[in-house]
Amino acid sequence: MGAPRIVLIHALDSSIEPITSAFAQGWPEARLVNLMDDSLSVDRAAEGCLTPAMTARFDALTRYAVSTGADGILFTCSAFHEAIYAARANVDIPVLTPDEAMMEKALVAGSKITMLATFEPTLATSKAAMEQIAGAAGRQVEVHSVHVPEALAALQGGDPQAHHAK
Repeated sequence: MGAPRIVLIHALDSSIEPITSAFAQGWPEARLVNLMDDSLSVDRAAEGCLTPAMTARFDALTRYAVSTGADGILFTCSAFHEAIYAARANVDIPVLTPDEAMMEKALVAGSKITMLATFEPTLATSKAAMEQIAGAAGRQVEVHSVHVPEALAALQGGDPQAHHAK
């Protein structure tokens, strides 16, 4: 069978390097495939919310990834939780958001959670996802969300150190 084929689906080109580096360190045997639709983040920001058409695009991307032989799919932008949840309901392989594991670990650490986001539409979707994960665990959380726009601008400008420092 060989190493698992993991399809990474990106909405921002600045997501590719950090996630492939993380896989190289944490799971180097995984065979990565990168799919990019940089119009997703542009359209999400312009619309102000997830639309049925956008959710359908996530379903199409997920089905395409499955057709390439994916053993698992990781979406790398956290502004699209509901679309990712809808898409994964239609396939038989793992389909993950980029922050589910982090949220589960945060829940173990406490009930007061602060989330930082560089892409503003992430704030509402991540807060809702955190509350959903807590609810499924029978827990209550207090989520405080902070937008850090300078960080994304630095990353997109080619300065990942400034991104991390913001």
